[in-house]
Amino acid sequence: MKPGKVKGTSGIQFTKGTNNRLDVIGWDEFESILKARGLAVYESGGWMKIMKM
Repeated sequence: MKPGKVKGTSGIQFTKGTNNRLDVIGWDEFESILKARGLAVYESGGWMKIMKM
């Protein structure tokens, strides 16, 4: 999975890099956006989820 930003919005989500609605961004930018929004990535059993801290 790669971090992605939804084109034309402020939305973020994970992508495999094949979705035309998303731009792949770097992990540093992704983590900066998460921190600014009070969010964090949680990983469990191979799944990654964005949740409130």
